[in-house]
Amino acid sequence: MGDRVRLLEMPAAIIADREQFPDTWKLVTEALGGTFTVRGINDLGMAELWISEYGLNSDNACDDSVWIERDFLKVVR
Repeated sequence: MGDRVRLLEMPAAIIADREQFPDTWKLVTEALGGTFTVRGINDLGMAELWISEYGLNSDNACDDSVWIERDFLKVVR
């Protein structure tokens, strides 16, 4: 938690569910390549990222929270 990570590619689950959840698809598409602070880690090892409506890192818990598998993230320094 607290690490800075870059979102490298679109997770398969978001691709599979893009018609059911078009807002999530759009948000993550805009966030690709961006750098985010890891806000939490769940039992499956997925990282919680807070993403603003413009696909940018957010410090506001009221913005979108997206859980991403580690395979799609790279820790940045």
